[in-house]
Formats: sequence, structure tokens, C-alpha cells
Amino acid sequence: MTASSGSAAASSIVTLNDASYNFDSITASTASFALVDNGGVAWSKFSPPAANLAGFNKLLIATTIREDVYAALMSYAASSNTAYLQIGQRSASQFRVTGLGATAKFTGVVGATEKKVLISLDFSKTELSDQMMCFSDGVRAALDSSSSSNHLTGDYIFSSNDAFGNSTIPFGLFAAGGGSRITNAAMGFFWMDFYTPSEAMPDIRDPDVRAAFSAERLGADGSSDLFGQPLWYYQGTAAEWNAGMANKGSLIAPLTVGAGGFA
Repeated sequence: MTASSGSAAASSIVTLNDASYNFDSITASTASFALVDNGGVAWSKFSPPAANLAGFNKLLIATTIREDVYAALMSYAASSNTAYLQIGQRSASQFRVTGLGATAKFTGVVGATEKKVLISLDFSKTELSDQMMCFSDGVRAALDSSSSSNHLTGDYIFSSNDAFGNSTIPFGLFAAGGGSRITNAAMGFFWMDFYTPSEAMPDIRDPDVRAAFSAERLGADGSSDLFGQPLWYYQGTAAEWNAGMANKGSLIAPLTVGAGGFA
């Protein structure tokens, strides 16, 4: 099946009383990503890097999700070890991102219709609301006041081992890497990148950045006109998910089926 995803941004100049004004507009997407449905059974996984990658202080995740059946403690993308990166639904209203010494709790993120979800963690920031952000279909999700971070000094640096443990600990999509906390959902794509202090992370508060995560503007390797190829990018038909597919991002990290079949 397919679903609309993303939008396109355009700029125009309007002159009024001899003064010029710039206006940005966002138009609806005409292209679509294939949605793959796990039927509450199927899940996939990839192995983190064998050689530890170090020197990062920011991460960005983008995906499209439709939640078909809610159940407590569902994982959309998560390590098999809860000490590491976890993205999922903690309760009917709470969407949670944990790992790297941070716990970000958001409300109003996913639901029964497809949502484009963008999540950023920026450890160069010293205010919690700047460090943790989530947008769902262009609307900034509320950050729960009980969210927390061990790193509000602006100088925290992490590695891939800090995020995932090591290459022997699988990272799962539609479930935790070992198959627990499986969700009942559909997903259009999964995109994730890490950034060093000298690299600028796309600012998801910018509507043009959010629009760049669309079928028209994401290239086959996950890059767009605003940013380069990420470390991880998975997108394809149900047949490709069922067969297992290569990571379209820059790392060698093939996606394999943990159980079941996608439709």
C-alpha cells in the first residue's frame, strides 16, 4: 500500500508600498512512500557498527508511522537492551525516546493515521526543551515535564557504542532488537543520523527541513537538497522488507527479518 508523505516548500516575494516581503509556502506532497504493515507480528533488525564510531553530540531520527493497534510498551525502533537507544510508545498518550543518559517523553505523536515523526537530540544545548524536540506531521509535540537528561552542560560526546552497546546487540524496527515489545503498525521509512560538534544538524523547527523528509526530496540514499546521506536509511516495498535489504545509508548495516512477514 502507499501513503502520502511530506510536502514541498516554495518561496515568493511580494512588494507592498515599495517594500518587499519574503513568504514561504508549503504545498502538499504528490509522491508517496510505500507503507509496510507488520500485522502485529513481523519485525526486522540490523547490527550496529562493528567498529565503534565516536565523537558525536547530536542525533536526528525521521520516520513515518501508522499505529494500527495500541498496546502498552510498544517499540518502533529499539535496542534489545533497554540500557541503549529506545523509541516507542510507553502509554496510550506518551511517546518516549530513551538512551544516552536522556529520557524524552512527548504527547500527541502517533495514532491511527500515518504521521511523519521527526525527533532530534542535541547535547550541545543546555536547556531541556532545546535538547529534545519532536514534530508529528509538522506540529511540535509537547515535552512532558518529567523528561530528563544527564547532560545539560553542553559538552556531552557520545559514540555508537554508547547508543547501541556493540555490534552483538541487535537494533530492531517494529520491535526491540530481540523481538520483545512488538508493535502493531505500518512504517514508510526509517532514517537516522549522528552529528559531530562541527557538523550542523538539520533544524526540524524549520518547515523546509521537515518538508525535505518527503518522497519527492529524499534521494535513494536518504540525502536531500538540504542534507547529505545519513548513516542509516531503510525504505522499500513489503517484498524488499521480507527479503531483507541493504542499508541505503552510508554504513554497511543490512536489515534482516526477525520474524513474520510484512504486507
